[in-house]
Amino acid sequence: MRIQPTQLLYRHLKKSFERLKRDKSASAAVEFALLAIPFLTILLAMLETGYFYFIAVLLEGATAEAGRQIRTGNIQQSAAPIEAFKEQLCDNMFNVVACNELRVDVRNFAQFSAANPPAIENNNGDETFAPGAAGDVVVARVIYEFQFITPFLGQILNNNGDTEARLLISSAAFRNEPFDN
Repeated sequence: MRIQPTQLLYRHLKKSFERLKRDKSASAAVEFALLAIPFLTILLAMLETGYFYFIAVLLEGATAEAGRQIRTGNIQQSAAPIEAFKEQLCDNMFNVVACNELRVDVRNFAQFSAANPPAIENNNGDETFAPGAAGDVVVARVIYEFQFITPFLGQILNNNGDTEARLLISSAAFRNEPFDN
């Protein structure tokens, strides 16, 4: 008969807890209290860092896919282009972040050498959406403000002024394909 790993873990935890209950000197409890909070904070920070990078990669993929719809002219030919672009973004974000928290900045230029969009403003809610016509160079940027749970990680990684948040900015630059305007 083979013992499952979960059974071994349960037995070990049960024995450890019983040994801790029998220990009257309380040194084990004091040591645990001293180490538990830093350990759990570091563990939470590692999980949050993984989630942060997951959101960043998801945002990059969603921007590339939505940018493809601009490049082929599908967005420009829709009745409400900015709403169609945002809907495409949201579909590719798989409801991991709230779609109303995504800001878009889409600008067109005559050539790649002229493509120099302005810096992203911090808490500015303005959105620019100019997907251009066939043959135009387009720079599409999607901005998401990631809020940290662990305070020290937010202070270390923030690029957003005094808040404990980080602006995630995903960009895609491309030339529109020749499509019918």
